[in-house]
Amino acid sequence: INETLSVVIGTKFPQVITNQIDDMIYFPVDNKTRKQFSLLREQIMACTRGQKFLKKLVSIRWTRILDQMMNVKPTISFERVKRLSFECGLSLREINEMLGFFHEIGAIIYFSSTEALRQTIITDAQWLIKSLCLVIRDSMHVENKTHGYDMGEINKLGLATDL
Repeated sequence: INETLSVVIGTKFPQVITNQIDDMIYFPVDNKTRKQFSLLREQIMACTRGQKFLKKLVSIRWTRILDQMMNVKPTISFERVKRLSFECGLSLREINEMLGFFHEIGAIIYFSSTEALRQTIITDAQWLIKSLCLVIRDSMHVENKTHGYDMGEINKLGLATDL
């Protein structure tokens, strides 16, 4: 396992925390005895403590706006966030900083690379995943084998309900 993971991960993923005590890419854990579970927990805590966003002081106004945003599922418009933020006394620059921060920590999904993407903030990541799956696996493309599916083979293997 370690050799395979070393090949796959190589130097492409510098963010991967390795098990330096056992000189392995992964942390083997025995689910019955919980052997090595504390080592894994210690490594997770050490890595987490090192994250720069955990050291950032966040305005109570930001958390108030985040709470209000999270009450609107699955998306909220940038205009609505702007109104909520202006009511709390935030500037446009601070709104963009706040949205970028909440995106970085995974609280929301906010893309600012184009004007069209900036207009919608996703407050329910699972909704986005399900929506993307519908686009990728829509029945028209599955039946036309655009994505390389062989429906006959899938049915033969009993996997049709998984699509």
